[in-house]
Amino acid sequence: MILIALLFGLVVLAAALWLRTDSPRSRWWQNANGLVDEKMAFATIPGLAGVLLGISILALGSMIPNPAGRWITGAAGALLLIAGIVVSMMAFGRKPLPSWLTPSWYHSDPKRRP
Repeated sequence: MILIALLFGLVVLAAALWLRTDSPRSRWWQNANGLVDEKMAFATIPGLAGVLLGISILALGSMIPNPAGRWITGAAGALLLIAGIVVSMMAFGRKPLPSWLTPSWYHSDPKRRP
């Protein structure tokens, strides 16, 4: 189960990175009013990747017999998990996403919502 979470987290991370590229195929969700919009692409999907990777790294770290290695992987997994939760929660607010969370091409796009 841990490896499934790790693999799914890596797939979701790859999808989140692909959505940040500037291509016509990665912009189909832009200005959509449905479930998939810019908050989903720039906050929920990367946050989900962080949560999945954080949980799987925490679980893998608990199997390391060395206490120092267990502590390091536990700290890295906990940081990823907390960051994923925070980024995911940003998508559910009414405020616009912060500029550090959106790609640079999104700021200069004339089709962008204010």
